[in-house]
Amino acid sequence: MPQHKLLTALEKILPQHSLGISEYNLIQILQKPPYQVFIKGGMSDPLILFQTHFILFNALYQLKDLWQAEQKANLDILVTHIRFLPYQKGPVALSKEDKLRTYYLDWQNFTDTNKQDVELLIESFWDFMAEDIKSIPQTPAVIKNAFECLLLNEDADFSQVKRQYRKLLHQYHPDKGGETIKAQQIEEAFNVLKKHLSCTTGR
Repeated sequence: MPQHKLLTALEKILPQHSLGISEYNLIQILQKPPYQVFIKGGMSDPLILFQTHFILFNALYQLKDLWQAEQKANLDILVTHIRFLPYQKGPVALSKEDKLRTYYLDWQNFTDTNKQDVELLIESFWDFMAEDIKSIPQTPAVIKNAFECLLLNEDADFSQVKRQYRKLLHQYHPDKGGETIKAQQIEEAFNVLKKHLSCTTGR
């Protein structure tokens, strides 16, 4: 798949989602006309899923660097929340060293990863996200997206969130034939809401 075709599609799609879009929903859009840069089917295969995820995030980080260089816009890049932002000058626009950016911009990580490696990567990814979740901003848009990811109303309490999280994770867990991307979103959404609800209720 030509990378320029994916970059062109992302340039059109992302500004249309000012509140952000999840990776799962973005891939769904990219699978459909007029874009069709990813084919449908095969996403239950861990290696194909990893490759799709890698290609997309490589393009997102390329686009983020390009937009910042052109002083056009910025991107927040998270699995649950990819968001187009207006460009900001000065220190606000600068980001700390991003290990994920370094990883996804190195195509050697794509070519060197085989089916056996994917399972280990998934495990290490969960560990990384458990730490990285602390840095996710608790903005209204992020919290709203987290409730939507778990198919809950925003007035749901923590017991409802936990029950729905377990139900959806059981349904989408890769070990049970589910989708790794969706399972990652569910995990992140739960952690966002756990932090949000603990702050609002004092739990």
